[in-house]
Amino acid sequence: MISGGWVGYSWEALPNGQRLYRYNYFEIKRNYAFVWMTLIGIAYLANGLKRRWLGQYGLVEVIFGVVGGYVAVDKLPLDEATAWITIFASAYVVVRGATNISQAVRDSEAATPSPASESVQKGLGHL
Repeated sequence: MISGGWVGYSWEALPNGQRLYRYNYFEIKRNYAFVWMTLIGIAYLANGLKRRWLGQYGLVEVIFGVVGGYVAVDKLPLDEATAWITIFASAYVVVRGATNISQAVRDSEAATPSPASESVQKGLGHL
């Protein structure tokens, strides 16, 4: 796959055919397989990041949602449906990010024992 179009090279040659310089370049040929494999890879990576760092993932979602909403309001004409779809999608992403942040906070609070539960575990709960 790499030699088939993602990374390539070309030669600068003299009229007599002698090669002078080799230029390496990165080129993406956007065929359907490349697009789908890239999307699947990004989704797999995002799922792993979400499982490991839910709070930070939620923060990134909020940032992307706010930036997407700003771009929709600033750059797109508000008399077209695509701008409004982008605004509502941005709001949805912000809400999802806030939900993930609150879930991460709830999970971290549930994982840390309170002082009262520590005293009960030590047998001092009757005091």
